[in-house]
Amino acid sequence: MAMIKEFLDRNGYQLDIDDVNIELNSHPDFPSFKAYTDTLNNLEIENLAVTIPKEQFKKLTDPVLVSLNSNGKSEIALAQITDNDEIKLNLGDKEAKQIILPYQKFLSVWDGSLIAIERNTKKDKFRPNVALLLLGVLLLTSVVGSIRDSFEIVNLLFALLSVIGLVISYYIIQTTINPNSITSKFCSIVKTTDCNGVINSSASKVFGKLQLSDLALIYFSGLYFAQLIQIHTSTLSWVSTLALPGVVYSLYQQAVKLKKWCTICLAVSLVLLLQFSLVVHQVAFTREVQELAILLSVFMLVSLGWYSLRPILESNAAITPIQQELKKFKRNYHLFFPYYKSLPEVNINISTPEIRLGGINNASIKILAITNPLCKTCFEVHKMYERLLEKYPDDLQISLRFYVPFLNGNDPRLLVAAGMIKSFKEKSETDFQDLMKEWFDQRDIKKWLKKVNLVEAEDEQLEIVKGHKEWCDENNINLTPTILVNNKKFPLFYSPTDLEHMIEGLIELEKENKTEDLRNLQLV
Repeated sequence: MAMIKEFLDRNGYQLDIDDVNIELNSHPDFPSFKAYTDTLNNLEIENLAVTIPKEQFKKLTDPVLVSLNSNGKSEIALAQITDNDEIKLNLGDKEAKQIILPYQKFLSVWDGSLIAIERNTKKDKFRPNVALLLLGVLLLTSVVGSIRDSFEIVNLLFALLSVIGLVISYYIIQTTINPNSITSKFCSIVKTTDCNGVINSSASKVFGKLQLSDLALIYFSGLYFAQLIQIHTSTLSWVSTLALPGVVYSLYQQAVKLKKWCTICLAVSLVLLLQFSLVVHQVAFTREVQELAILLSVFMLVSLGWYSLRPILESNAAITPIQQELKKFKRNYHLFFPYYKSLPEVNINISTPEIRLGGINNASIKILAITNPLCKTCFEVHKMYERLLEKYPDDLQISLRFYVPFLNGNDPRLLVAAGMIKSFKEKSETDFQDLMKEWFDQRDIKKWLKKVNLVEAEDEQLEIVKGHKEWCDENNINLTPTILVNNKKFPLFYSPTDLEHMIEGLIELEKENKTEDLRNLQLV
């Protein structure tokens, strides 16, 4: 998602692009403006989707997402005006594609709609770059490992080249595990280069099984650890010499067989040749049998470690698209609505008073949240309720019912529930919501009960909790959190927080139903 990444980066948002991609791609209406605005909303980024007079575009200084229509096709692009009154467009969801259009040409294909976001002025928390830290450790340890009794520049350069080769091998491995990785896209910059095609071809396998990418990673990792335990460079010179046939084989396959070049593969070949040039003068028969045995053991351990780790990396790479497809299915309200309409209604009548978390009386959507103050899942779900009330204050009403035991007066679940009921009775709606938020954020029982001034549950609070528990038992509700939306139980095969993705559509659906009912009454 090169376009959305650049849109966020240029507006000062440093987010995990993989999380953004999953959120965006899983939207049932992707790639539409709604998919982008919903994703930005879920990321808590203030945004505005509007249609403006086309001549007003020149007044926009920051990049915006725009909708383009050309030859009957609609496309979303990142647009910004340049100093030359031209429009720079970034297109493409998977690969970066940039074009420059004259201003009038842009206006002819732009439909006037755009998405703008607020520039991030907050200071992001310091997040160390793990990759850079790891690279720093590798470089530092390789320098230390190259220093023996005296400093020799050849040892240092050989060690640094091993680290460079290891890093390049990592990117090659990325392409073998995930052909759609950014590495493979970077390599396809001209027609004669195709890293993905070369790396994942049958020619890249030695004896039909051993991948050159694996051998490269094992080779450079082995050299790194060998120098770390101070194996002499004269011994490593033999290893470097034995790697030369691999260089010849790789160049032959690319030039003659495949007729395509892999830039990162060529980089590995260059590193191997540079290493050989550094130690060629040291190639000689060695009698250090013990050192050779240690070196062989190092390569065997590295090989064992890598072939144990690779399946885990492949599994993790496979999980991401599965997660994306699952999330896309679960967020597809086009599938959910027909099922939701068919659900039976639950009788929510109860003799005890309702505990209202927030919202309005005539809301389109009335949510009944069955909760347990000490249920771990309920913590995250309550935060969702807070977000929903903030985002849809004129469309929602959320009430609480407690599924907690009531016979033991010292049970912390009962005491916290009683404290919530007491707060609801005595405090304003805003103060009650603040106390609820404090509980679900901190979950410090003694501190919170002291704040609401509750020592033990009173009779009125016990009666309400008892009524809630008995109602839950009568309706076979024995799990928390359970959510009822307009008296219909939100399906258990969805995660409770999936409601957040459905709620806007549910509001629209209920409003349409009310409009249709009103129209039918008028006809009668």
